Amino acid sequence: MKVLKLLLILSLSFSSILNAKKNKDINNAPTSWRSKKVKNHTGSRSVISNKNLKENANQNIPQSLQNVPGIQVYDTLGTGTNFNYSVRGIRGLPNHSMRLNNIPLYSPY
Repeated sequence: MKVLKLLLILSLSFSSILNAKKNKDINNAPTSWRSKKVKNHTGSRSVISNKNLKENANQNIPQSLQNVPGIQVYDTLGTGTNFNYSVRGIRGLPNHSMRLNNIPLYSPY
């Protein structure tokens, strides 16, 4: 019985060490869209630069996001104050959010 408990404790501690290493790797994401890791990534990304904002004369963030492929912006109330965002490939996931400088763009309540 003691051997079984010892094996269980060792296996749990080993798995927590492996998970800690995985989490450490996740936190090393590139912080700039200009980095080589981002440019060589096989996924897609869209960058809205200051030049794009000036050329398109966007009045707000939802207008500028409508120019990004795969993003649809819906004005739910028709007043221009409550927007919902739809991203192609992310269907109804409750945990996704749109953020600008880590500030939520809308509240789902």
